[in-house]
Amino acid sequence: MSWNRIRHQILTYPLVPALVAMAVFFQAKSDVFLSKDNLTNVITQSAILIVVAMPLALVLLAGGVDLSLGSVTALGGVLAGKALVAGWNALVVLVLVLLVGAAIGLLHGSLVSRWDWSPLIVTFGSLTAFRGLSLAISPQADFNFGDAMREFGNGRLLGIPWLVITAAIVVLSTEVVSRKLPLGRHVNAIGVSERAAFISGIAVDRIRVSLYVATSMAATLGGFMFIARINSAPAGTLAQGLELDALTACLLGGIAFGGGRGSPTGALLGVLTLGVLQNGLQLLAVPNAWSMMAKGTVLALAAGLQVIVPRLQAMGASPEAA
Repeated sequence: MSWNRIRHQILTYPLVPALVAMAVFFQAKSDVFLSKDNLTNVITQSAILIVVAMPLALVLLAGGVDLSLGSVTALGGVLAGKALVAGWNALVVLVLVLLVGAAIGLLHGSLVSRWDWSPLIVTFGSLTAFRGLSLAISPQADFNFGDAMREFGNGRLLGIPWLVITAAIVVLSTEVVSRKLPLGRHVNAIGVSERAAFISGIAVDRIRVSLYVATSMAATLGGFMFIARINSAPAGTLAQGLELDALTACLLGGIAFGGGRGSPTGALLGVLTLGVLQNGLQLLAVPNAWSMMAKGTVLALAAGLQVIVPRLQAMGASPEAA
């Protein structure tokens, strides 16, 4: 492999060397960081964010955005909690919350695509509206959702946490859509030029709606996973700030805010970067205030990478320049 090709891979996925550097640093400061139990803990803690961020990556690639994810996740968790406490079967509840997510995504996608409303304004409004709806449905947090939910939230299959298995299914599904199906190419084409995509025969509106449906369904699935893990559904705090974490992960992973550049793989690396950073700071007993500052610094870094990486690539870092 030529040096220029190596440079291209680094610029395509700059978080890989960053992850390695953080792993080396945190292991030097705490000898348990690279232990099997701790790494499993990192991935398990990141599972819900992975589920939410992967479909959001496709929305961003198509030039959209969804700021409502934290509140939609909370709504899914609250509704699931109410149904479970009422004695509903866990699988039936899962189907219910996915249908709720699909309806929310259909609303967002229709307003954005067919009514030409700003996705920023639509989903920001939903951020407040659905959080309020969650609080109205469940002023007091429900808890104790039964053995099946406890097993899903904290149990394992062949040593692998169920939450990690769920996240892996979402990752594989998103990667197949992005890399193997025509839909993936169409999503990128819409992000590069919506008008050109429309002229070439791509069903722009239908694809946009389907992406918002997938993203909201992932969010309500995340709510189901949340309450299974913590065995409680506090409407006011559940998944608070999740939308910013997901957006940060996507931007950090190299997905352009305006669409047309990046990949879901980058979003996955962004989630893992945030997970490693948070876990490492916890192991070092860093105060929460400093952890918040570190996360803000990472977001600023993500914004910087949006400018720096394309410029470096334009200076001849692609393999074709070899």
